[in-house]
Parts: sequence; structure tokens; C-alpha cells
Amino acid sequence: MKLFIKAKLKIFSMQKILFLSYVLQASVITIVMCILFYGYSSNFVMNQTDKYTITMLSELVQRIGGAVTNIANLSEFLSNNDELKYYIRLFAEADELKQVEIEKSISGIINNYWMSHPEVFNVNIFLASKEYTGSFRNAVYPLEMVRDTEWFSRLSGSDSIVQELYMLREDRLRGLIRGNQNTITALSRIKDNNNTAIGYLCIDMDTEYIYSKFLDNNKTSNNSSIYVVNNKGIIVAAEDISLVGTAMQTEHIEDIVSSSSSGNRRINNGDTLLLYTDTNSQGWKIIELIPMSVLYKDNNAAILWIVIIVALFSAFFLFPISYRLAKYITKPIFTLTSNIKVLQEQINSHFLYNTLDAISWNALEKNVPEISEMLSMLSNMYRLSLNRGQSIIKVLDEIEYIKKYMDLQKKCFANSFTYNIEIEPGLEELYMPKLTLQPLVENAIIHGFSKKESGGELSIRCYKKDGNLVIEVEDNGHGIPEEIFSEILHTSGKRRGYGIKNINERIKFISGSKYGLSFLKKDLNGTVATVTLPIVKEYEEI
Repeated sequence: MKLFIKAKLKIFSMQKILFLSYVLQASVITIVMCILFYGYSSNFVMNQTDKYTITMLSELVQRIGGAVTNIANLSEFLSNNDELKYYIRLFAEADELKQVEIEKSISGIINNYWMSHPEVFNVNIFLASKEYTGSFRNAVYPLEMVRDTEWFSRLSGSDSIVQELYMLREDRLRGLIRGNQNTITALSRIKDNNNTAIGYLCIDMDTEYIYSKFLDNNKTSNNSSIYVVNNKGIIVAAEDISLVGTAMQTEHIEDIVSSSSSGNRRINNGDTLLLYTDTNSQGWKIIELIPMSVLYKDNNAAILWIVIIVALFSAFFLFPISYRLAKYITKPIFTLTSNIKVLQEQINSHFLYNTLDAISWNALEKNVPEISEMLSMLSNMYRLSLNRGQSIIKVLDEIEYIKKYMDLQKKCFANSFTYNIEIEPGLEELYMPKLTLQPLVENAIIHGFSKKESGGELSIRCYKKDGNLVIEVEDNGHGIPEEIFSEILHTSGKRRGYGIKNINERIKFISGSKYGLSFLKKDLNGTVATVTLPIVKEYEEI
């Protein structure tokens, strides 16, 4: 009996040793597997960030280059406009009273093209025949105000250039050219038939437009920073406008701006991922700085749980029996494979949006009816917005355009809102600046109805009041405080609300300072945007 008991104890000890040995081996295997899996997941996140984000940013930097090229082409086109040259020659020979009328004609030509280019912030013409009086109108200025500037010296040796201006204009000029904004300026010489310069044309694109249009909504996360940098390492566009025109202070910036290709670097002791694109036609790059903690934030919890599950599974179900061992070893491997697929779907949703955008273009090529219908509506909108190049259109045409815009938005937002339009009889044939209502309607839909799945109501009312044409755009959305709109309309150097601010300034430029936009937050929910315009019955009255 004692021998039997000893034998049983020995067997028990062997089983215990074997079990402890298995646990030790399984623990080592599990730790190695977890380390490898975590490392693979980290590399996967990094690779996906490089693949999708750099591709998206590279496309953006080329689009930014295209926008700059557009203003350069517009500057060159306007500088060769025969009608503009005629008025400039006439200006030099006219008396002071006649010069005022000619300035209005010049401004009319400029405004006609300006209205069709939302990227254009300002247009100015400098004439040697214009005298310096200290008071100027209609975007025509004396050449003596800029004759000693660096860009004028550069332009003397070329017909046209693109210049980055970071608040370099003299104080006496700043107040005349709509604020102290940093601009990308296309400059061209206006020459007569004898190839002699008779004027100089400047077309500005605000660097804030570059950020709000191309960069703001395309950051990897809210905590990342994104910049446009030139080939000297100078910041061209950034969220913090005080940085524009200064040298970018980051590691390896000299190597990055001197390279024509894209890539990534770890900086700040590995805590930040720096992504940079290839160079566009202006020699610019987009650089994005992404905290590594942001990249892993949404994935660390999922990875940790998977590691814990694998560890528990290995510890309690891998027994030293070949069939069961094979069964329980292969099962977690298959589980890990499926979990990797789940992890791929959890990687930053920003990548998914870019992928869906690419799929939508592919769907168009495959003639998907819904996409084709929406593109057809968009095509009709552009056709109406062009309006044979006219910047002033009838109220009826503006309403027709905004109807098509709202119909298209209803499809984009799954009919989450309805709209109603009321026009006082007799106002349809009046004239107004085109594309006035679109930013207001867009603001109501994007911000007012952003959290509404249904029940959104948008009303447009057009009527006469106190001898003016009044158009109201009212929504029942969340409502935006009036001080926000006041800040947008009256404060220089603010990035948000660029479209609304631009419309307000255009109205004042065309019609006078007493006209423009105003906003009212309703007591319950919603906002009322009001456009006040003069009564214009004939196009020639503008």
C-alpha cells in the first residue's frame, strides 16, 4: 500500500512537473506571440498611415498648386484683356472727372472675373498715370506706392510672376488692400502694342483660403498639425496664421524641403510621426505632424484585449495531448487572423473616408445610376453658375440655382430636410450678385442640420422693405450665436466663415457699405440670415 501511494505521488509529481513545464513553455510562446502580434499591429498602423495619408496629402498639394496656377493664368489673361488696356490708355489722357468714370469701368471688368473665382481674395491695378492723393477707390492705385517693393523689382525682368507676400506691404498700402492678410499674389505687366508697360496687375489669394479649403478638413486627427511649406522651409499656410511667413521649426526640415519625393520620419524622440509629400509645381510640400499616441489611441485597447484573450486561451486550453494541442493551437491562430481583419476596419476612420471617395469615382466610371443623377444635377448647377460669364444675374436665376443646389444636398443628406421658397411678385426680374445665397444655405445645412436625421426645414423669403431688396434664409437647426457671425463678418485674420465673409465684402464692394449680410439667432432653434441689396431693375445700373 505504501509503495502504491509512493507510485501515485511520483506520478502526480511528474504530472505536476509536466503541467508546470507546459505552463512555462506556453507562457513563453504566448509572450513571444503577444510581442510579435503587438509589433505587427503597430507596423500595420504605421504602414496604413503612410499609404493612405501620404496619398491623400499628395493629391491635396497638387490641387493647391492648381489653384495657384489658376490665379496666375487669370492674371496673365486679364493683363492681355484688350478692353482693360483700352481704358488704361484712356485713363492717362483723361481729366480727373473722367478718370473716376474710367476707374468704375476698370473695376467692372475686374469684378466680372473676380466673382467667378472664389479663390481670389483681392484684385488691384497700379498705374503710373494715377496720382497719389491719399484716397482711392475702385481698386486702382498709383504705381509710386509699390515702385520700391521687392516684387516690383522682380517683375521688371519678367512679364508675370507668383510672389508669396507675408505682410510685406508698406503701412500706407495695407489699409487700402483689405487688411493685413498673408497672400499668394500673381503679378503681371500690362503692356501696350509697343511692348511698353502701362500698368501692373496684382491678384491675391489669401493663405487662409488655402488652409480652410484644402487642409482643415483633411487632417488625420484634430490633434495633428498640418502645413504648406515652400522650398526654403517657410510656412505658406497653417491653422495658426501667426506662423505664416516664418521658418518651420522641426527636425530634418532642411532635408525634407530639399527632397522632391514623399516620405515619413519619427521626430521628438519617436513621439511624433512626420509625413511629407512630394513637391508641386510651386516647389511646395504639405507636412503633417501626428502624435503617435493619436495613431494608437483607438487601437491599443483592442490590441490589449486580443493579447489577454490569447494569453488566457493558451494558458488554459493548450494541453500536452497532440490532438487537443493541435486543435487549441490552431484555433487561436485562426482567431488572431480574424481579429487582424477586425483591427484593419478599426484603423482611423479618416482612411475609410478617403477610400470611399475613391470608390465613388470608380462607381461613376461604372455608370451607377444614383451617382450619374447626382453628377447631372451638379452639372446643371455649374451651368447656371457660369451664366455666360456675368457676375450679376436676375433674382429668378439665383433662386433657380439655389433650388438645384438644395435638391442635390437633399440627396447627399438622405432627405433630412425640406425647403420652401417665397418670392414677392415682381422681384424675379431684379438683379443681384450671383452665388450670394449658396454659402448661407450651405451653412444652414452643414451646421444647422448636422445632427438632424429628419425634420430640417429651410425657408427662403424674398421681399421689398424700405426701398431695398431683402432675402432671408431661415432654418430650424441648432442655431449659432450672433457673436460668432459678428466675429466672422467684422474681424480680420479669422479662418472660419471665409465664404460668408467673402460674400459680405463682395456685396459692399458692388453696392456700398450700407448693404450686406446680418444674422439673427431665433429664440427657440435656428438662425435667420438676411441679405440686404439695392433695388436694381437694369443690368446697366450696377
